[in-house]
Amino acid sequence: MPPVARADLVAVFRDMMTAIDDDGDGRLSLAEWREATVGGGSRAGRAIPIRLSLRGSAESVFRELDGDGDQVLSFAEFAREPLANFDCLDADNDGIVQPAEGEARTTRCASVEATSPAR
Repeated sequence: MPPVARADLVAVFRDMMTAIDDDGDGRLSLAEWREATVGGGSRAGRAIPIRLSLRGSAESVFRELDGDGDQVLSFAEFAREPLANFDCLDADNDGIVQPAEGEARTTRCASVEATSPAR
């Protein structure tokens, strides 16, 4: 595994969110989330990583990710889980996960993975 920068991960998730944000308001509605994760619409399949990681229905995962209950996902809510995992892996807090940090994840990050809403 090559080193991974947090800034690069943020950029990937911003691009992913932009790709499925049909109305361009910077938030994801349940309809946008459902189309991206379940499919059937013009943007279906653009969020394949989300679809592959879902545990449960699109609606139940959306509700779990919607931390403030406002019926839309902000970027912070959308990227919370992967960024929390990154932060857990980044043992020296330098914003870059090195291969050795990634290999040691099982001992440091079990609690983050266990409490993840999409698992």
